[in-house]
Amino acid sequence: MGIKVILKTDREKSVLRRHPWIYSGAVAEVLGHPTSGDTVHVHSAKGDFLCTGAYSPHSQIRVRIWSWDEQEVIDRSFFQRKIANALALRQAMPNLKEVDALRLVHGESDNIPGLIVDRYNEWLVAQFLSCGAEFWRDTILDTLSEIIPSKGIFERSDVEVRSLEGLEERSGGVRGQEPPERIQIREEGLSFWVDVRKGQKTGFYLDQRDNRRHIRQLAENRDVLDCFCYTGGFSLSALAGGAKSVVAVDSSPEALAVFSDNIRSNGWSDAPVEIVEGNVFHVLRRFRDMGRSFDMVILDPPKFAATAAQVEQAARGYKDINLLAFKLLRYGGLLATFSCSGGLSPELHQKIVADAALDAGCEAQIVKRLSQAPDHPVGLNFPEGAYLKGLVVYKKKPLSIDVSGFSVEMSGLEPESERFFPRTSTSVVSCSVSAGDQQLTNDTPAYLLEPESSSFVRLAECTGRHSDFLTPDPASGLRAGQADVVLLMRTSHSYARLCSEGQSSVVSAVGTCFFALIYRGRRLSARSSGLASPVEACHPRALIL
Repeated sequence: MGIKVILKTDREKSVLRRHPWIYSGAVAEVLGHPTSGDTVHVHSAKGDFLCTGAYSPHSQIRVRIWSWDEQEVIDRSFFQRKIANALALRQAMPNLKEVDALRLVHGESDNIPGLIVDRYNEWLVAQFLSCGAEFWRDTILDTLSEIIPSKGIFERSDVEVRSLEGLEERSGGVRGQEPPERIQIREEGLSFWVDVRKGQKTGFYLDQRDNRRHIRQLAENRDVLDCFCYTGGFSLSALAGGAKSVVAVDSSPEALAVFSDNIRSNGWSDAPVEIVEGNVFHVLRRFRDMGRSFDMVILDPPKFAATAAQVEQAARGYKDINLLAFKLLRYGGLLATFSCSGGLSPELHQKIVADAALDAGCEAQIVKRLSQAPDHPVGLNFPEGAYLKGLVVYKKKPLSIDVSGFSVEMSGLEPESERFFPRTSTSVVSCSVSAGDQQLTNDTPAYLLEPESSSFVRLAECTGRHSDFLTPDPASGLRAGQADVVLLMRTSHSYARLCSEGQSSVVSAVGTCFFALIYRGRRLSARSSGLASPVEACHPRALIL
């Protein structure tokens, strides 16, 4: 029956779930002498047939599965069927019918592990990333030439991942005509020049097609900062959407040269675009120190973590750029942040962005999750195929409190009394609270913190008595049915003193007055304000808390 790979006891579970990879640690023995890319038959420890796959003697992924059907033969007709199925999937997608640049074969998710085929106008670009795809390379190239009309096929197997398979990098024309130095493609009414010979990936970020459309819909009247802009896919989409201005940053002079040509080819030579060549991390820090700010920031960095072992270091890089982005983003602005690192989970990506917002001292909300375009499908049995993770995050506007007409009237105090705030006290505080343009409340009730009891006491206006005793913790003390916004006021116990003026007694405000804002049961922030004598002279205005 050919070469057999026998798995260890109970290591067939992932194969039965149709995951396309078998790791070296699951292999008990190999019966025969397979070479790189040879077809092997995988059996359980009990001898049951499991699948047929391509053998890789150097990779941790020892077998990549071709088929779970024992009767299916891996030959030329096998690849003809698989490639035809992949093309049929794209042809069934209405939004891909008029596209002249797309992915035609997407590796494991199209049941051809290690094979990538992209179309750019009239040319195909192929990558052979595994021993199995390399073994059947000529057969696959012949099949592509037969099934898909094109002027030629260019190979871009010049990627590091091939070294994990024990394969050398390779690039060049393999069928038909050599492609020109640049190929022009169209997307959503925009034209882009693509360098399939030396450009990133196979020349263009086809997986971001739908996300460029989304950025276009959000960019109107915004100042946009596009980081890791490459040849300007997001930048041009933002301009097409009516962006007020675009600042595009990338470290590659070659990519930026193509970007400049893309601007001209779309008739936007006078567009408000600033192109910055440099290390994105350094440029963002410089912008921060200059006090620059934007209404939208786009982060589409290269892969920071190719493997799970690199995730910890990659997480620090993602945290750094997202932190800088939040600092440059104006309140009410949008951050579109991506990760294409397969080893970084969506949960970890979200946590990194959340931690960056926290360290930047701002609150933010996810308004949309983004992923790869549908011509980059994800097999249900292959979650690793969902490599592109994106979030559109809204930076919330801070609460602002405008305290006006502040006055405190103390009555019933006796000079010899040790209680500064007896229960006959009254406090009148009038304030309004707003978030951006939204008015939250007017005439917010005040709470006075009594220094001895440390309890929060709601003081009804001009009633001369207390109502609603609260617990010492504002977060637990303010419950449903009470005011959304509460201003807490306390005169410092250590500095307050009594002075007698005839028949009356007043608090001499020689210390400080402490304010804290409680919003829906949660303390947002606090601030102290110096007091002049008498207390009625204190009129703090527009405290941003």
